[in-house]
Amino acid sequence: TRGFPDFKLHLAQSLANGTPYVNRNVNEDDSVESYTGKIFESAMATLDHVRHSLDKSAINRAVDLLTQAKKIAFFGLGPSAAVAHDAMNKFFRFNVPVVYSDDIVLQRMSCMNCSDGDVVVLISHTGRTKNLVELAQLAREND
Repeated sequence: TRGFPDFKLHLAQSLANGTPYVNRNVNEDDSVESYTGKIFESAMATLDHVRHSLDKSAINRAVDLLTQAKKIAFFGLGPSAAVAHDAMNKFFRFNVPVVYSDDIVLQRMSCMNCSDGDVVVLISHTGRTKNLVELAQLAREND
């Protein structure tokens, strides 16, 4: 893109046709100013896409489940495990028992031992990680 007006045009076009605009034109010879501008353009477009695609009723339901939980388990694998660990640290402040594991065997055991009022939060970049999809099924079956 060439400046903010061009970015706005690309963003408007992407919103009109439903595809998120992401500036992938990062070149080796880009200046720091150009490169950082492209990073911010991409981040803003992604956030705007997420904002418009959020299911507000699902968010309300998730908030209700979390605020009424007897225990919250945070699980992730690979890089998502760090996000799950950070979430566990943040939720610890709410005086609700929280657990975290990055070990798939312990995660499975926890999901198999879920009881009424327990909430399992699975964190995945794609939402299609096979092991985490299986954990979701286990948690549902044992709820």
